[in-house]
Amino acid sequence: MKNVFLLLVVVLMALSCSPYKTMVDYDTTKDFSVYQTFNILKGKQQKGIGTIYANRVANSIENQLGIKGMKYAAAADLFVKLDFKVKQKKYVQSNTTAVGTRPGYYHNGRYHRYGYSHGFATTTRSIESYPEGTLMVTFIDRENKDVVWVGVAKGAFSRKDMDEKMVNKLVEDLMKDFPSI
Repeated sequence: MKNVFLLLVVVLMALSCSPYKTMVDYDTTKDFSVYQTFNILKGKQQKGIGTIYANRVANSIENQLGIKGMKYAAAADLFVKLDFKVKQKKYVQSNTTAVGTRPGYYHNGRYHRYGYSHGFATTTRSIESYPEGTLMVTFIDRENKDVVWVGVAKGAFSRKDMDEKMVNKLVEDLMKDFPSI
């Protein structure tokens, strides 16, 4: 029983260490079974986001929608709009080190203090910047131009994080709540 609990704690810790957060919202009044086809549109793409990354995301979304039973078509039921954005965020870390004494003496096993102390403390701060990326996937009904589903993934990404395996995992996590056909 103790080993099962330990395994559960380790798994939960590993799952909570995801480098990104995903959020989804959709129109609960829509019947998603009427949507059989999709077409991917390229939305706003910030300068510096290469077409390689945009194509990886588009291919991964196409694969996920194929798993859900949808097909790619030029005249589609749903338009899928992709928006990418990267901002440089700052992280401030402070470390304080203190050294000092408070003079006193031991008498009969008890420590007695004088009324003064001396010492010093130093605080060092380091400011680091990191890229924070946001991917927004919007599904739009072709007929009435309504947004029916929105997914947002946000996190600290570097170029090495955007390999095909990472993109596939990110899109899979983002679209896990997309209704199946």
